[in-house]
Amino acid sequence: MICLQKTLDKAFELSKVFFDLSREDKTRYKIGANNHGCSELFGQKLDPENQREGDHKEGFNLRAFEGGKPYAPIPAVFQEHAEFLERLSKCCHAVAMEILKAFAIALQIPADQGGKDFFVSSHNYEGSENVLGFLKYPKGDESEYKEPVRAGAHSDYGPVTLLFQKDVPGLEAQASRTEWIAAPLIPGAITVNVGDQIEFWTNGLFKVYHAQSNVSTRA
Repeated sequence: MICLQKTLDKAFELSKVFFDLSREDKTRYKIGANNHGCSELFGQKLDPENQREGDHKEGFNLRAFEGGKPYAPIPAVFQEHAEFLERLSKCCHAVAMEILKAFAIALQIPADQGGKDFFVSSHNYEGSENVLGFLKYPKGDESEYKEPVRAGAHSDYGPVTLLFQKDVPGLEAQASRTEWIAAPLIPGAITVNVGDQIEFWTNGLFKVYHAQSNVSTRA
């Protein structure tokens, strides 16, 4: 299954329509403990030890579809395109599974221990905590925003994260305790972040690098 560029373009268009809704319309679907729904501007603080205020971003998380239906109610703009979003969600999951197969091959896991399907066998789509997430980093007067970054330093808790960027970069990876390196925006490419699960399963052989979103690298 291939995620074509026109599919990703449509996803970005849908996310813009959603984020252009009024605050009232968006917060009707406020995110909860199930990690499904809308997170407000400043509503999340990824690096609470070092942040004075919440992340300068909005988001909407879609949990894995179940039986062809959204995990929980979604806004009309998304419900009208529910079949498309389910295909996109499953496409991203399929791409992630190919990456996990590549990891298993690189680790030379014996066939009698699962071989290339060692990780994949533990990652079914339905019933999982797989999330298709949309993010918006609002433009504005940066002098009014007190934090040096838009999203605080963090690692991802799952096996892998697929990041699709458009128009402007912003992701940075921690190279050392004091140095951060900007991840370039490469048209048509997917940035893959190794998550906490893979670091744990490989006993640190595949390492997690903390990431953040920097104000200075965004328009």
